[in-house]
Amino acid sequence: MTLIFSLDEHSPRDFGICGYKASNLLQLQTLDVPLPKSWVLSAEAFRQHLEGAGFGSTSRERTWKHGETSARAIEDMRLVCLEHPFAPRFEEALRERIPPETLLAVRSSATFEDLAGSSFAGLYHTELGVHGPEALFRAIRLVWASVFNPQVLEYCSRKGFDHAAVNMAVLIQELIPAEVSGVLFTVDPRDGHDGRMLLEATWGLGETLVSGRVNPDRYVFDWMEGRVLERHIAEKTLAHVVEGTRVVEHTLAPDRASAPTLEDDAVAGIIALGLKVQEHYGAPQDIEWALCEGRPILLQTRAITTLHTRDERWVWTTSDLKDGGVSSDVVTPMMASLYKWVFGDTMSRYLRSLHLLGPEDPPWMRQYYGRLYWNCGAVKECMLRVPGFDERSFDRDLGIDAEYQHGARVTPFTLAGVLRALPTLFALLRSYRTRLAEDRRWLEYFDARETEWRREIAAPGDLSVLGERLKRLLEELYYPTESAYFLTIYNNSNAKLEVKVLLDRLVAQGVEVSMVRLMTGLSDLSHLRPVALLWEVARRWAAVPEVASILAASEEPAELLTRLAALPAAAGLLNELEAFLDTYYYHGRRELDLTVPRWGEEPDLVLETLRRFALAPEGSPSPLIQNQAQRTEFEHEQSRVLHALPLWRRWWTGRLLLGKVNRMRRYLWWREEMRDRSTRAYALIRQALLRLEEVLLAERVLEQQGDLFFLRREELSPLLVQPRPDETRAQVLRRRRAYYASYRNFKIPDEIGSKVRPRSAEGTAGIIKGTGCSPGCARGRARLLHSLSETKKLGQGEILVTRFTDPGWTSLFAQLGAVVTETGGLLSHAAVIAREYGIPAVLDVSEAMRRIPDGALIEVDGDRGEVRLV
Repeated sequence: MTLIFSLDEHSPRDFGICGYKASNLLQLQTLDVPLPKSWVLSAEAFRQHLEGAGFGSTSRERTWKHGETSARAIEDMRLVCLEHPFAPRFEEALRERIPPETLLAVRSSATFEDLAGSSFAGLYHTELGVHGPEALFRAIRLVWASVFNPQVLEYCSRKGFDHAAVNMAVLIQELIPAEVSGVLFTVDPRDGHDGRMLLEATWGLGETLVSGRVNPDRYVFDWMEGRVLERHIAEKTLAHVVEGTRVVEHTLAPDRASAPTLEDDAVAGIIALGLKVQEHYGAPQDIEWALCEGRPILLQTRAITTLHTRDERWVWTTSDLKDGGVSSDVVTPMMASLYKWVFGDTMSRYLRSLHLLGPEDPPWMRQYYGRLYWNCGAVKECMLRVPGFDERSFDRDLGIDAEYQHGARVTPFTLAGVLRALPTLFALLRSYRTRLAEDRRWLEYFDARETEWRREIAAPGDLSVLGERLKRLLEELYYPTESAYFLTIYNNSNAKLEVKVLLDRLVAQGVEVSMVRLMTGLSDLSHLRPVALLWEVARRWAAVPEVASILAASEEPAELLTRLAALPAAAGLLNELEAFLDTYYYHGRRELDLTVPRWGEEPDLVLETLRRFALAPEGSPSPLIQNQAQRTEFEHEQSRVLHALPLWRRWWTGRLLLGKVNRMRRYLWWREEMRDRSTRAYALIRQALLRLEEVLLAERVLEQQGDLFFLRREELSPLLVQPRPDETRAQVLRRRRAYYASYRNFKIPDEIGSKVRPRSAEGTAGIIKGTGCSPGCARGRARLLHSLSETKKLGQGEILVTRFTDPGWTSLFAQLGAVVTETGGLLSHAAVIAREYGIPAVLDVSEAMRRIPDGALIEVDGDRGEVRLV
């Protein structure tokens, strides 16, 4: 194995070989980012050096695990790094590869460094001004020895890293003779503002800034607006500068010390460099840079692991939005504007109809880090007017981990409070009665017009025709559909809350009851219809030998279609597939992302599911049979709870419970039915936008494919009134695309605001806690999936572990043993679908993707809300 290599060679990118810091720079080679001449001393050299002195990996592991006796051995390993002779071939390789006249910076690049969530910043050694082979050997030894510093050992222990697994590569860079150096945070870490960068700069090399010996100049730059917002010029009394082959410290004259280090054009150049790097990684970066001859050069970059989000009056959450998609990933401005439009209107209208909101509307929805958040703080302020409201219970149901400086707020039951709340109670009961009737009427209208809308959208037209068609689609079909869906969701949440309050009272009185079992067994659920139909088609055609052999042999969807088309016996199957795709054209991998094709455009997922269903083991139950079993489960639980009540309470409490449970179940069913029509509306909007964009691109009004999705709904009319190229619009679109790319890989906080704390990882050794959302217990292999593109990894009966799901995942549930997600609650998509398939689900499991190893044998207990490592 090559122990030392140059970054500009075709170099290995394995983190275990060159560490994360060097690997980050290797990735940037393709970006045309200015970097210093650099070499990497492989982590294998560190391992071989320790092994040659008798400290192999087994010895290190044993040392680390023997608490009291480890201190001496750790010091011995540190001394080995500092004093044990280098192997002759190792010294020769360094002398051959590193030009002796080059002044160097020698930096750590550990296998545990610059990680997402664990930066190890400032814990390892860095040596600047290294000149000549002997000085280089000494610097490498110091970097290696820093692995055994007490601060590193303590950090590993606190973060749960196995110190024995730490290996140290060394990044050797040409030392840039910088006029100005500094640090760029591509998100301002003080308030977490996602459109602003914080730039700190000092004269000369950056060591005086990093060590805290000078106060830097500070610039806050709004890159979405393209301007400097704040400029603070500090008194910079010291500077480290390169003089020949030495780094020299100078005390600066007062006029030099107080002079600004950067002009606006230099600030803009560094910001542009940072934005390019942030777009590449799709996450905020902490970048060290140097300005040499007016040119910014990147020295190193790491992910920003901790952001202090701005201290808002409100608490913002993604709860219940991830399953839908608008918070599961970065969202385009068009989709965000549509969602904000309807969510804001309906939330105000709903709360005002319940006499819970005054004349002023708070902001209901905002976008942070590319995702949408809704204002649960404002909702709680309204709900506090209702007697019996419990803030802690409200937050727990949503999976919000909040801080209560003066205790969680509870609205007591008082006569005056109840009297004041009577108008709200009567309004809610009226809404319960009228909402479903309105949903039925709208469903009939929608279904009657859907085919007509599909034909109209597919028809050709000029810019004015297509623009007017889209306008009518949004106002006449989309807005009423989405409004009805949201209003149904709000009533569904209240209906579920009423049941929970009653059940909590029964549990306090000693009656055992399972909320999740009372929510299961919904018949003819909209998301199960296509799955049940595809199962029936797949199982029937799997009985045809020629078709079965093709299904078994063809793993790729395109190959499967080609081979089926060439088989006369499969003509009937292809006809059924065509009819299926025509009926369920609107489903897709991510149904609330307007940029993602639907099944009618790309049937790959349908074909993969068809094949998976056809190859399922003999005797596997169909989705309908599983659903019918859940209906029996519900009926049994309902009967058991009623019979657990004393006879004298069954008439009143039993009737009250039945009424509330039935209302909750009706709303659960209608929520999914309205979601189905909402999904169809978005599929139609996507097609209308694509047709309109074709013309706008042909007439050069827009520059590139996808531009229309980066406009907002309210910007469509001005665009169509004056459809001509516009440089200002083009710049706005470029910045929005940059914003979209900048946060695509960022793991966002679930909540933002002043009363929020980081989610804690609950549980004891071997047991991980979450929220039980579908009952039962299952044991199987954990399979970690980050997206639907990884579904081929999933085996029959395995347990899905993922961050969240959305409706595009529904067909997978037929083969799962259980499901575990990091987010979600009783009303989330994963919970609803898991209950209908009769598989256990534990949701809202903090850090599940990190804490559960892929392939591990685990047990999921949906009743207790526990995941056990077996």
